[in-house]
Amino acid sequence: MFSKVLETPRCMNMGFHYTRQYSRRSRVNVMGLVDHSTEEWSRWYEKAHGAEAMKKMAEHGYSLMEIHFLYGYGLKGEKEEIELTKKMVSNAHKFGIKVLGYFQFFSVQEELFFLENPWAAKCIQLKSDGKRHEYAYDRPALCFTNKQVQDYYLKGIEIGLKYCDLDGIRLDNDYYKGCYCPNCQKEFRAYLKKNFSKKEARRVFGFEDLSGVSLVPPLEDGNGRGGDPLWSAMVKFRQQQRQGIMKMISDKILSIKPDGILGGNPAVSRKPSDAFRINVYPPDLGKTHHLICSENSLFPARTGASIRHQVTIYKHGQSSDFKVFPSHHLYTAEGRTRWPENMEECALTLCEALCFGGHVPCTTWGLRMDGDENKTLYERPHFIEALHPVRDFLREHQNVYKSAKCSATVGIYMNRESLNSDSIRAWHSIQGAIQLLLANHVPFRFIDEDEDGIMKDLELLIIPDIRLVSEKQLDHFRNFLKTGKILLSGEACLYDEYFLRREKSEWTKFLSSKNIEYLKDCPEKADEKKVEYFHGGNYVKIPFPEKGSQFMKALKSVYKPLISAEGSPFIAIDFFANPKKEYFIHLLNYDNNKPADFSVTINRNIKSAEFYFPEVLGPALQPSMSLQKDSATIKIKKLHTYMVIKFQLAGLP
Repeated sequence: MFSKVLETPRCMNMGFHYTRQYSRRSRVNVMGLVDHSTEEWSRWYEKAHGAEAMKKMAEHGYSLMEIHFLYGYGLKGEKEEIELTKKMVSNAHKFGIKVLGYFQFFSVQEELFFLENPWAAKCIQLKSDGKRHEYAYDRPALCFTNKQVQDYYLKGIEIGLKYCDLDGIRLDNDYYKGCYCPNCQKEFRAYLKKNFSKKEARRVFGFEDLSGVSLVPPLEDGNGRGGDPLWSAMVKFRQQQRQGIMKMISDKILSIKPDGILGGNPAVSRKPSDAFRINVYPPDLGKTHHLICSENSLFPARTGASIRHQVTIYKHGQSSDFKVFPSHHLYTAEGRTRWPENMEECALTLCEALCFGGHVPCTTWGLRMDGDENKTLYERPHFIEALHPVRDFLREHQNVYKSAKCSATVGIYMNRESLNSDSIRAWHSIQGAIQLLLANHVPFRFIDEDEDGIMKDLELLIIPDIRLVSEKQLDHFRNFLKTGKILLSGEACLYDEYFLRREKSEWTKFLSSKNIEYLKDCPEKADEKKVEYFHGGNYVKIPFPEKGSQFMKALKSVYKPLISAEGSPFIAIDFFANPKKEYFIHLLNYDNNKPADFSVTINRNIKSAEFYFPEVLGPALQPSMSLQKDSATIKIKKLHTYMVIKFQLAGLP
């Protein structure tokens, strides 16, 4: 959802969600930084709410922050902490800082919450074996189909926005693992009855009467049952269930503050199975949320021949109109979580958010006590060394991002059905294609909804190995082929949305279009066996596709870009335009320990070009430009991390 507050990027600080109450109960010790059980930490905690702390933060460039609000102890049980939230919001507003309140969505602290709310013991999310869904042994999840649970969330939001004067709510763990309670079983059967006629039920499931079916349990290893149409229907039902409570929460926020923000952390970009593991299809986030926390293991970096990045969720945000802030983790060689250790690491995460859609540059590490009560983590010298150039750049160049939309003419197609039911095959194909386009400097956007007109202005549509495609969407592809071209891989489009195989003659007829380039062997696919996982099974490295050159050769044979580039494969670009017909090329060096030369050619006549970059994070010298008859080439010397090229085409009013 569009937010006026987030229309242009704001530097954000976060990490202040561990309350004193929670820290004492759980004995928090964040990465060995500080023991929250000490009196020294309590003194720092008190001071952190004060006006002096807020003034200092504003001076460093922060205009958005996330602080503690509700951790699940109950509205009465957290009264003392709520008062501190109110105090901190008041002080932050004095210095122009917008404040989001942390609200734990997935679980409650039963030791206090159940005393205050006895009804909650009967409103627990259940697994398929009847056991509770829990974050920890004392933190069960509530089933939000119950009105009393809904009322708790809505009352909490009202206290946050009205009493504390928060500017928005940031839900944590607002994913959904799927409840098997009797009420959810009943709702599932009602969903099936509504969405499947007898004729369709017989075609999909093999029988007409669905009144006796139940929610499908996962396999013992936690994997999905993609070949079972009832499983697929259940995942879609779960996603709609979650959307329902999110819509309720979003509507409540906007009814109190029309410019209020709903943020969330649904655990995106962690595993190939995300769509059914957490019952979130990312484009749905844009229907309810303004801001998404991307908490995962994808701290940006060069990883051998490939790139570790947050581009996937940034691109979903572009296409579905929500903003993202990163909250990603770094690790030592021994597997321990660590903080960023130099300015380059800090700069890269801040600038990656800017490069791919004007998202929210965030210092994940910020609001934590750093060793003693007079230090806060964001004030470490190399953090500030990266933050200040970004702060100054944004103060001067907000118009780079205002009303700018991705103007890439290459699209990558994906859909709900394939990621719900055929996730392993689809995910590795999508991720490999992203690696190839980043390394070959091809701007792209996501076509991640089956909507009429969404492919408008595309010249080339890449359909990776997305096997499940509805007949309606196939018609959209046929219409697109009248003016555009498709690069199609593997068994894309071979099945309908229910995983029923199409007639071979129908599929081969579709592939025979003169505007389809078909790659049978999926050369874009990342090798499944070489993807590296870490920290609870989250992916941290996607290998560069070994046969990727075949894919790029085919792409270049059918696509003539407006923008072409030469240089390091670790410099990626994105492309935007605003209603004033101003164009912006964003460049990001993922290997910013090694500033690199680079050149960009705009294959059209242009009126003029301007170059913007944060001080010390841009090129070593002012870029040079040479004009040819029908093109312009820009030479960039030693790009450190990030820069923007602004231009206008000649001949336009």
